[in-house]
Parts: sequence; C-alpha cells; structure tokens
Amino acid sequence: MEITIGDCFPPTYASIVIQLIVYRVRFVSSPQYLGDKYRIVRTIIRGDRTGRFPFLYEVSDAGMFLFARTWARTGESADLRALWNHEIRSLLRLGGYPRAGQYFVQLRDLGIEEKRFFVVLDAGDRQPLAQMLADRGRRPWLRDVSTPARRRKVWEGLRRIATAVSMLHEEGTIHRAISPAAVFSDDRGDCDFRLSGFEWSLRVTSASPIGRDGSSKVDRLRAPELEKSDARYSFATDWFDFGVLCTEIFGFEPSGRGTKTVERLREVVLNLAYLGPPERALILGLLEPDPERRFTDSATILQGLSEAHASVRNRTIVIGKPLYVGFNLGSGSRLSEAIAGHNSERGQGRHSSRRR
Repeated sequence: MEITIGDCFPPTYASIVIQLIVYRVRFVSSPQYLGDKYRIVRTIIRGDRTGRFPFLYEVSDAGMFLFARTWARTGESADLRALWNHEIRSLLRLGGYPRAGQYFVQLRDLGIEEKRFFVVLDAGDRQPLAQMLADRGRRPWLRDVSTPARRRKVWEGLRRIATAVSMLHEEGTIHRAISPAAVFSDDRGDCDFRLSGFEWSLRVTSASPIGRDGSSKVDRLRAPELEKSDARYSFATDWFDFGVLCTEIFGFEPSGRGTKTVERLREVVLNLAYLGPPERALILGLLEPDPERRFTDSATILQGLSEAHASVRNRTIVIGKPLYVGFNLGSGSRLSEAIAGHNSERGQGRHSSRRR
C-alpha cells in the first residue's frame, strides 16, 4: 500500500511540507561561489553589509584551499571604478617588489560581482593569526610566549610585518586595519608572518563606525587621534595599530577608547617583568598617544625591532629562575691555558721579589 503525505496531513499542509523540503534541499545542495570559480567553504571573519569591513572566507578551487576577502558593493560610480583600478595597480606594483612573497600573502585573483568586490589570497599553510589568538591555550608558542626562545621568534615575525608596512608606506598606501585579522601565520611557532588586509581601502569610509545601537562597531584599541571629528588615517595610525598588535601577541586584548586607555596599557607594558628595556622602549614608542612623538619612521622602527630581538638573544637571566654557568676546564681549553699563563706570571713575579 502506498502512503502519500496527503494521506497523513491535510492537502494544504502537505503542500507546505513539500515546498519546505524542496527549499531546504536546494539550499543545502547549492554551494556559494565567488567569480563562478571559488567555492565558499566557511566564514572566518564576518564583516558588514556597508562595505566598510570585509568578510573573510575560506574558499576552495579544484581542491586547493585559499582565502577570500569580500567587500559589499553599495553602489556604482565612475569614482568607485577608478579607485578599484588604482588599488589593483598598487597591488601589482607591490607584487613586483623583490622578495615581496616573504612579507605579503600572495594575491591569487580579484574581481567584481553584482553585490561585492573580492580578492582571493593564497596563504600557503598559514592561517589567520586572529583565529590562533582566540584559541591560544591549545598552542604552546602562544600560551607561554614570555619565554626567551619564543619571544625571539615573535620579534622575527613582527619585523617581517613591519617591513611589509614600510613597503606599503613607500607606495603611499595606508593599511588602516593592521590587526591579527590581517596577519597570517604558520601554526608551528616559527612566526613566519605574512601581511594582508590592505587590498581595498573603501572598507573604511568614516573614522568612527557606529552600530545601530549607537555603540562603536570596533572595540579594538586604536590611535587616540581617530576619536576627533576631523580624524584621518595616516602612517602614524598604522604604526599605533602595529604596537597594539605586539601587545595582542603577548597576551593582551586592548580595547576601549581615548588617551587614558592607552596610558593604562602603556603602564602594563612598562611593568612586564619578562620584557627587556629595548622591548619595552619599542612598544611604548609605538603606543605613544601623541602622534608627533610616536615612532613613525620605518628605519627607526626596524632598528628597534632588531634591538628587541638581540636583547632577548643576549638576555640569559630569567627572573625567578637560577642562573647556571658551565666552564670547560679540559686540557687545551682557552680557559685552562689562561689560568696556566696567569699562574706562571704570578710565579715569576714572586721569584723576582725573592731575588731582590
């Protein structure tokens, strides 16, 4: 005996059930694509529909996993097209820099759809640093980043990001959004960082994005000068964001607004026992509330990063732990020869005294 849905439910209800089933099957079995080529696998970072903040997706192309950033297309104009073309030319110039692949995530593709702009990125085996920081407890290199060996790696990675920012500034490009979401890293603790997130500057159309509830949409700490009514992003705000990035990797989650919030963070950095003087000096210089006094010269910052890295390498004393020193006193060692030579000189001196 055949039983149909109409036998169990009234005809009207049965038709609704069938429509819902068909709709659900179509929804589940129809994956979304970018550019009719890149299948969207999952959403990593959710942006907004205004085009101010991008979405970040994991996408696939013929089995290869990539990343894609998309910005909502809120209108069409000649100026919008011109800016998009300008961004493309800047990306191509950056891609032509010697060893650009050592500093930037590789741009694989870009395009325009009816409702969005998009760029496709090939990060290799790297993942967004924001994801790792959100789950740092499962990653030894982030869980105990205060140890000298791990801090050395972090400073190496941060110097790579600073070099990328310097290259952007040489091109006259302001990043505007340096954060863990713009950095990709391996998950082995090598800190082989690469920078992204600067591909499309239209994501920022105002200095202070406001949500529907009247609150600021972005909680992450930013440069105090961006709180002014006539605020503008600049190279100085980029370097402040870089300083905040340093503190986030070292375990902080700076949020809030204003100079007082910045001063509280600076006080915490100043009192971190495991940081050496060059490390503190660099972070404090980047987090200077006054943009006129902030570290903004690329050469100065890169030198500071080198000094911070070197200070960790040479710092053998760890606060709270004993210091062990070993000597090689074997035959033929330099120390043994020095002691023997010193004893010989002392013996000759005593012999000469007795003769006098």
